Amino acid sequence: MAFWSALIFLCGGFGAARGASKTKPLAALSELERATSKVPLLRIALLGLSIACAVWFYDLMKTADAKDVITWGFVFPLPIIGVFSALSPWILPTVLRAWSILLRPLVLSDLAGKEARYSLASSSSMELPVMVGYEIICGFSSALGPLAVWYATHVGSDGDFMVGWTPTVIMLGGPLLICVVGATASALMSAADRSQSTASLISLGATPAETVCVSLIEATLHMLNALIVGALAVLVSIFFTSLALGVAPFEGLDLDVGLVVCAVGLGLVAVALCAGTLHGILRVRGAE
Repeated sequence: MAFWSALIFLCGGFGAARGASKTKPLAALSELERATSKVPLLRIALLGLSIACAVWFYDLMKTADAKDVITWGFVFPLPIIGVFSALSPWILPTVLRAWSILLRPLVLSDLAGKEARYSLASSSSMELPVMVGYEIICGFSSALGPLAVWYATHVGSDGDFMVGWTPTVIMLGGPLLICVVGATASALMSAADRSQSTASLISLGATPAETVCVSLIEATLHMLNALIVGALAVLVSIFFTSLALGVAPFEGLDLDVGLVVCAVGLGLVAVALCAGTLHGILRVRGAE
């Protein structure tokens, strides 16, 4: 499973990472975003299919019997995840651009923000695995709240909505694996560009410690942005679930359980980015 996950993200992000490695390093420091390419037909198909499934599942939650309502309510986050994933090349850069304005007063943070916005405009593959993993875990966990309230109201029993250790490990293991393999593979594929950018920063007067600090801040920005967009997807999912079931909005909302995905992603992306940075530092010292 790890091999196939790595292969998927390798194939998906290879083109963007290769293009980024051929871009002049100084461009990432002066441009906020790159021109986007045409929308792939596969992405359009994914968006249409996800919207259709979301509408279908929503209708089934309102009309099905008790057993089927539980089923469709629990899987309703999946098409919402599909919608946000299909729109991620536009949602992720827009959200990052909106809140990273706060970083401008700090030189290193502003520089890291520009690097993050530039790389994200090239490809969303560094943030997308973390965003999806967070959405899956928090979406499924949050769905239990409104389903339990609905079941108690219409069936007259609280039901058994507790998840055992084995299902929990299965539920957490998949998204964590996607996060680990996908985000790390994407960051490593852009190592050549990171090395060149680091050499350019040092030639402009930055110290090796400052370049490492920029990489660490950039990794943090990527994970925070993935967390914000993932939380937005969970909010949309739980809102429509609550609306379909006729319970209070955001009943049972749980945004904490998925933080482990962001923590793992932050650590691995930081290591991958710093590896490219250290390689650039060694290149500069070797040329002296």
